[in-house]
Amino acid sequence: YPAIFAAAILNVQPMGFYSTEVLINDARRHKVVVKPIEVNASRYWSHVDETGSLRLGFHLIRELGEAQRKQLESAIARGPFADILTFTQRTGLTKEVLENLAIAGAFDPWFQHRREAMWALRGIGEREARGELGRMMDIEEPRARFARLGAEEQTGFDLWSTGVCATHQPIEHFRVRLDALRVITAAKLAGMPRNLVCKVGGMVITRQRPGTAKGFVFLTLEDETGIVNVIVRPDVYERNRAVVRQSQALIVEGVLQKEQGCVDLIAKHFWRFDTGSLLDGVHSHNFH
Repeated sequence: YPAIFAAAILNVQPMGFYSTEVLINDARRHKVVVKPIEVNASRYWSHVDETGSLRLGFHLIRELGEAQRKQLESAIARGPFADILTFTQRTGLTKEVLENLAIAGAFDPWFQHRREAMWALRGIGEREARGELGRMMDIEEPRARFARLGAEEQTGFDLWSTGVCATHQPIEHFRVRLDALRVITAAKLAGMPRNLVCKVGGMVITRQRPGTAKGFVFLTLEDETGIVNVIVRPDVYERNRAVVRQSQALIVEGVLQKEQGCVDLIAKHFWRFDTGSLLDGVHSHNFH
């Protein structure tokens, strides 16, 4: 029951070894259909809907903590929301949370795209600030026009506002660049020969330097096809310390090791892979 398992583990975060983004990506690789946070469809907690899909919950929204949970759940229990004004008035959520909901696409059923929802929230804020007399003086204004979000922008909005993206793994957007650099996807490594010198790349999701490992460092990279385990010898780590510790995404060249069903890369060289601001909403789990 991968969808039920995914919902359950999302609802007990933060815990464990992997971030919510990694858990969502793994669920998709297990054929789980993941649906984004959406007004009148999502609940506070993530759940499995009537189609068997994983519907992400409001609990993932940035700045939406336990203090506002009860008022949101109470508002949801009173039935569907008619529009964004009704939502803001009934829930009483803070400006920051409302804006993050708009950035996450939660109001998409009411707007053509997210920038329109963000603009509408600003108008509501100004309207409420004017008080009762000001609200009586409302006038119809021409509808503002905004550029649509590209796929990469939408992924960035999702990651910043919720820490997860229901539709894309971030490295997807850089596959053309990675292919040009001869970077092999995680999914292809199992079919490659042992001791092959090759390059892998992806976002860094874990860093470990156990006290019992004699200075060895263990990294986990993720691309759109899966995860790669990277083993870094102490001398290699010392030469590349800054890049390894500070990079959100890496390209690693090394020797492919395959033993007892495990596939690892023994690292030799590292390069920081520039993803712009796309991964600003994702944070690796570091254990030292």
